[in-house]
Amino acid sequence: MGCCCYNEQNPDGTRNCSNVAGPESCPAGLYMEGPCPGIAQCFFMGQLSSYVAEQTSADLILALAAQPMFTVLFDFRDLILKKSAIGREFLALYRAHGEPALEALRHHPALLRRVLTALTRAAIYAQDALRAHAYSSKDVAAGAMKITPKMAAELQTVLRDFAALPSTHDFGPMLTHFGELVGRLEGRTTREILHVLAVEPPHATTPAA
Repeated sequence: MGCCCYNEQNPDGTRNCSNVAGPESCPAGLYMEGPCPGIAQCFFMGQLSSYVAEQTSADLILALAAQPMFTVLFDFRDLILKKSAIGREFLALYRAHGEPALEALRHHPALLRRVLTALTRAAIYAQDALRAHAYSSKDVAAGAMKITPKMAAELQTVLRDFAALPSTHDFGPMLTHFGELVGRLEGRTTREILHVLAVEPPHATTPAA
């Protein structure tokens, strides 16, 4: 296993990195042997990228098919969640509880897989939200994906099952916040979700003299 860092930098100068099966799974980035340093800061992303690396077994086609998902989730964090008061609150909850939550889930592989499946599905919606954030033109088909009642119910069930684990009694506030947010997002399109999150518009740049 190694670490693949994408060439394009984030606005703050950092780069998005993820664990990959080998150098052949990182044709368009910088590859380093060993797990990505600091990957624990994105606990579930690290688990998901490790899972992908193990399952693809250095299969280039499968590895490359999965790679864009990580970029989308990183971009959603940096361009949407960090630009929203609600998003920043959830990122703070994630930093405080993400690692112990993942440790609890590792003892329950079936539930962990359900959580990772939900994260993967979320990447599809995150991509649509990012496109809606970038394009305001009605000529661009973006922002129309909707959180269906079935999807919301599945997410609430995962949260309840996680809360029922004997080792998760400390995660009450986090689970309550996530459950309330899922309820608020049910039936909304990804463009409407941006309004719920109250994503702050990008700062206008002053033209050079």
